[in-house]
Amino acid sequence: VEVPVLDARATRAFAVARYIVVVAGQSDGLAVDAGKPIGLPSDEDYIARYCERTGRAHIEHWNFYLVFCFFRLAAILQGVKKRALIGTASSAEAEARGAMVEPLAELGLRYIEAA
Repeated sequence: VEVPVLDARATRAFAVARYIVVVAGQSDGLAVDAGKPIGLPSDEDYIARYCERTGRAHIEHWNFYLVFCFFRLAAILQGVKKRALIGTASSAEAEARGAMVEPLAELGLRYIEAA
């Protein structure tokens, strides 16, 4: 999935969101040990390193960026799902990826409710 660089914070959130999706069982893209991707920093460490390298004290409205990414991914995958349904998908995995739409949207809603 391509991520246009509209905002560096959205790009950072996209990277973290991919790990959260794996931990939530919505993807099989990374090996997970005890609920955390193997060999990757925690969300907090990742954000702290980013802030340190960019001279920021913190990222305001971080939850917004995560929710944005969950809904963005859900919207992209809705298109994949539609192409799978009408038979024009370019990937054999399109149907499985399309099945992630609702769980991603629900994950976004949970983050909104937790804020």
